Amino acid sequence: MRAKQASPSFWSKELSTGISWNVYAAPRARSERMKCSEESLPQGIEGEGIYRLRISSLGSSTGGQIQVASALTGFIMRRDSATMKNLLFSVCSASGQGFPILFLSLVFLALSPKTADGAVRGERIIARNGVVATDETKCSKIGRDMLVQGGHAVDAAVAATLCLGVISPAYSGLGGGGFMLVRSAEGDAKVFDMREMAPGRAFKVRLLSLHSPWESLVKTSENLARKGSDEDFDETLRLRKLADTLAAIARRGMDVFYNGSIAQSLAREIQKEGGIITKEDFQKYRVIMRKPLVADVWGYNMVTAPPPASGGAMIILILKILSNYKANGVPTPLRIHRAVEALKYALALRTNLGDPEFVNVTKVVADMISTSFAEKVKNWINDNTTFNPSHYGSKRSQVYDHGTTHICVVDSRRNVVTLTTSLNNHYGSGLVSQSTGIYLNNQMCDFSLPTSSIPPPSPANLIQPYKRPLSSMAPAIFLEGGKVKAVIGAAGGLLIPDAVSQVLNNHLNLKMDPYDAVKAPRFYHTVKLRTIHQYLSTRHIWSNRMHSSVRDEANPSSYCSKGPCEQCHLIIYQIAIYIMQLYPNVLYLENFTSRKGERYRYSRYIMKELRKKGHILQNASYGTVCQFEIQRVKGPNAGELVAVSDPRKGGYPSGY
Repeated sequence: MRAKQASPSFWSKELSTGISWNVYAAPRARSERMKCSEESLPQGIEGEGIYRLRISSLGSSTGGQIQVASALTGFIMRRDSATMKNLLFSVCSASGQGFPILFLSLVFLALSPKTADGAVRGERIIARNGVVATDETKCSKIGRDMLVQGGHAVDAAVAATLCLGVISPAYSGLGGGGFMLVRSAEGDAKVFDMREMAPGRAFKVRLLSLHSPWESLVKTSENLARKGSDEDFDETLRLRKLADTLAAIARRGMDVFYNGSIAQSLAREIQKEGGIITKEDFQKYRVIMRKPLVADVWGYNMVTAPPPASGGAMIILILKILSNYKANGVPTPLRIHRAVEALKYALALRTNLGDPEFVNVTKVVADMISTSFAEKVKNWINDNTTFNPSHYGSKRSQVYDHGTTHICVVDSRRNVVTLTTSLNNHYGSGLVSQSTGIYLNNQMCDFSLPTSSIPPPSPANLIQPYKRPLSSMAPAIFLEGGKVKAVIGAAGGLLIPDAVSQVLNNHLNLKMDPYDAVKAPRFYHTVKLRTIHQYLSTRHIWSNRMHSSVRDEANPSSYCSKGPCEQCHLIIYQIAIYIMQLYPNVLYLENFTSRKGERYRYSRYIMKELRKKGHILQNASYGTVCQFEIQRVKGPNAGELVAVSDPRKGGYPSGY
């Protein structure tokens, strides 16, 4: 690939400024899975087609409209740009649960420096030219190879994302959506809102774009899908249908996906399964380019995504509150207590956020990023005790999103990409297209649903045609003197702001080494995680049983073998909301051993002191996954890049 020269035209020639992708799902909930062919069926899934795949970039040299549709559910993506060739797309589930997206991630290790304790860590690398951090080693390496070949940060992000969709289909892929924050070397920053969107009769999801030839971006991931990957379990999983889809895109560009045979097949499959996606729906979706939020935190400029991504505004508020305290000389339990209290106020304000195209969020966001408002909230925090939920001003219930992946890229010119994508729950809707191998998401669950629960759902996030659901994603960039200082993002649904704010506080405020800042144990303040996780993972089972029971009692012969009715799903959802309210003030502390045998836990002393302040403690048996990159701006090592992939997941970053 020919190396590209840096120029002020980065945005017009190397990034597509008018790409959009959407995903739509059926208005009624359907739990029936699409049957997969044996070649695309993962092991241990009991015959359910939850195969996930993601195509990172699609496009044509002449631009035009690009649309994507996903079978069994509906997803559409479109790109309008005469200057860009690449686009990411997403898929939406017509099952009424949204649809999943797939990202592939390959990680390559450049250097393995020692951490503070002298241990050599593959999760932490040092490089001079460029770095890519994902939660899959292979995908990090694929992104790095794109940089070495002359591609820029967006090319690397797209290539790595495609890889993640193949290797980690449970978290991202072509059937999902997300947010991408891009900052050019010249200093211009833009947010690509590729969030799912509700169609005229349901929902939708979308993704993003770039500039290298499709063939070069897709080829490696296509080979991985076709030949298989046995990275973790010594078993080879081949995704031939997905490989064929990627190959078609590599040969003919995005038009084949949105207007060609792929789109037609997806629309046909979706409608056959009761979905509402049409060819016209694909054409309606647009990727929205938004102006990022910018705020001063600890003397750094923080740049992040605005609503409908809520994580960025939450993190700004949390960090601004903490900046009013001295960093040193404060006992750890008190630091944690203050951070938890700040998080509670941020969560309360989050319920007022939604899609800015439908809800006026200007005042709420302005408060959340305001220094004076943060000072006011700081004065409301009591160092000796916590309070009941009503004290923090929350009058609405929260929606909890899940299964996500994140990618951070810095290239040799210091173009930066921080990209979060998601299928929502693990494997999204649990549905896969027979013809394309694409996993469909269940992002529709991210909307607030009208229920009789107390507290009521947030009206700002209620479903409307073509509306985008609220997200917790928080891709962020920190600048020091106009130079890139840190790049960060995380996977973990509503827990993303918890994780990102803690890592940033550890490094920028407490001056911890980047790796140690990521590895340090974390706390999460939210609902009863285990209960909700179990609900989300078994909702189909319980809905089917409930549906069967209701039908049998009323009229045994009327039992519907195709799955539960919408009312049954709604009942289960209301039960989950009720469970959430039983544990309103639980503070979760990480207490688990990673796949590599590393222990994450807090000391008994810290737990004892937190209990004294009124916190109800529970163990978190899993944690969020954070990708973190920093650039040394000053000193003899100025210009040096350090990339960290969260050891909780096991992937390595890559650089050169």
